[in-house]
Amino acid sequence: MPVRQIAARICDSSSRLRYIANRVVAFRLRRRESAVHPVFRPHHRRNSLNCFAQAVLFSSLTCSFAVAAEETVAARISHVQHTLLPAVIVDGQPTQTSTLADRMRELHVPGVSIAVIRNGRLDWARGFGVTRRGGSAVIPATLFQACSISKPVSAMAMLTLAQRGKLDLDKDVNAYLTSWKLPSNEFTNKTKVTLRELLNHTGGVSIAGFRGYVSGSPLPTLAQMLDGEQPANTPPIRVDMVPGIGFRYSGGGFLVAQQMVEDVTRRPFAQFVRDTVLRPTGMTSSAYEQPLSKARASRSAVAYDVHGAEIAGGAQVHPELAPAGLWTTATDLARWAIELQQALSGRSDRVLTQAMAKEMVSPGLQSWGLGISVGGAPPHRYFTHSGVGNGFRTFLLAYEEGDGIVVLANGDNGQFLRSAIVRTVAHDYGWPDFQPVERHISHNQMHDPSSIEGSYQLNRYTTMTITQDGSKLYAQRSGQQRVEILPEGRDRYFCPVVDVEFAFEFAEDGKVRGFTSLQNGHSEYAKAIDGARMQLITESLARRQKDPAADPESEPLLRRYVEQLRSSSVNYGKFSVPVAQMTRQRQPEFSELFNRLGDIRTVTFAGVSSGGEDLFDVRFDNGSMRWTMLPDGNGGIDDVGFTFLMKVVG
Repeated sequence: MPVRQIAARICDSSSRLRYIANRVVAFRLRRRESAVHPVFRPHHRRNSLNCFAQAVLFSSLTCSFAVAAEETVAARISHVQHTLLPAVIVDGQPTQTSTLADRMRELHVPGVSIAVIRNGRLDWARGFGVTRRGGSAVIPATLFQACSISKPVSAMAMLTLAQRGKLDLDKDVNAYLTSWKLPSNEFTNKTKVTLRELLNHTGGVSIAGFRGYVSGSPLPTLAQMLDGEQPANTPPIRVDMVPGIGFRYSGGGFLVAQQMVEDVTRRPFAQFVRDTVLRPTGMTSSAYEQPLSKARASRSAVAYDVHGAEIAGGAQVHPELAPAGLWTTATDLARWAIELQQALSGRSDRVLTQAMAKEMVSPGLQSWGLGISVGGAPPHRYFTHSGVGNGFRTFLLAYEEGDGIVVLANGDNGQFLRSAIVRTVAHDYGWPDFQPVERHISHNQMHDPSSIEGSYQLNRYTTMTITQDGSKLYAQRSGQQRVEILPEGRDRYFCPVVDVEFAFEFAEDGKVRGFTSLQNGHSEYAKAIDGARMQLITESLARRQKDPAADPESEPLLRRYVEQLRSSSVNYGKFSVPVAQMTRQRQPEFSELFNRLGDIRTVTFAGVSSGGEDLFDVRFDNGSMRWTMLPDGNGGIDDVGFTFLMKVVG
């Protein structure tokens, strides 16, 4: 046996992992050494002993590095297990951490699987908790429903056809659909739907998500789902707005794309993705299999609701393979992310070329690429996708330059657990995003805390109350729980639970006039009000909700708002601070959107929201939207919101 290999074994007889690492290093050294010393042979005793001594020294160093690396990984895993970080870290105070087990118990999440990527490699993967109450432990090989993370994996497979010239990203999808056609209508007569638009959710195709089917119930075929025929539990998938106008998340679009793949390849979609993506990337545990085989079901996590009760009938079955049909592990999804990272850097073309990988993560409307959402600022750009299913919550995030994380949970509160896990990992690995915010307590230039006690009005029907309980101050927005606020100087306070700041404004007589809140880059002003005004607001909101009717000012304000944006001549003086800020920031985008939507055809009152806003369904020439409108009572807009109208199924 070569002396360097012996040295490696002597150095570390207790760790198989470090032994393997040292063997690799020794092999590389032997190759380099043979080029320099071609006459080296074991029977040359002097040279052998010198090399043996060098090997022992080098292997000792290698062992030290390996031990240090293992200890670092162990410490990071321990941080996730024992010191989950809050959203806000308060300087000078003990950080209110929690254990993973405690948070899982509080959130009724039985199990979670985590995989962390560092420098383009899997750094660690662990399972925590159990697959079911009283059942086996979650391990890295435990299967979870990927839910909507099925989409980026599906998209990668579809892009292999595009780079081979079998599909054109910008050609009418009906040119490739043979067994079924996307029906033409007034919207497709103007603009045709393309594969690019299906993958970046701008195709104007209906159905956001799918509720799935109870295990054992009849399952529809792909054709039945596309046409909404029994036993499908969703309406027909159709185009109901002009393609390319705006972003609207659509699982239905991925079903259309699935049919394209099957028509072009003449192969079942599950087999096609297995051969083009799953096998080449090493996702050996993953499968687009609905329902699961007995062998895979025995390795899968069981679905639980928000209260910790097992979902009746087990995990939902999703025959909608491309948008929701993948069962996978955190490790396998990490391998998928690593493959995309390597393709982007030109280090791998096993699945996608570098050019096609860059196409996949090029941001379009609402920062969506092809099947994946993108974010971050250069050089720290990332791609991400989350998943929501009945009893499952999933999340994937990866930086293009090499770090990332996958979190899979078998509980409906899993997204809250995931946030804490991602914060903690981001902090440990020094990521530029997703870390807790750091705040500092300061009493410098602060008024007496009792001076800000009282009631505040944020908009026509939304209020906030500041109360003092002992030495602590609490803020409570209407309809929400109260949260503690802490001073950070100059009459500014912050919340240690949610990242929000409050700047209080005082008159010369020392009385508070109001405050401005800042959260996620958006500001909101609230004026101080007395108890009588507070009572009037509460009663007015109760009357609106009891007997909902549209405010006479709402529809005229809605129409005026659209026309001002269309003409790029906006009267910001008639808007509240949040509305003015939002509109000014996105005015070019909104102006283009409403010009492309065309004229308003109908405005239909749809009710009153819990916050008192009027709800309207607005039909334009080229699509439909759901609006919220809240007049301020003086001819202006207190609050406004709009989104593309879609029949949301699941």
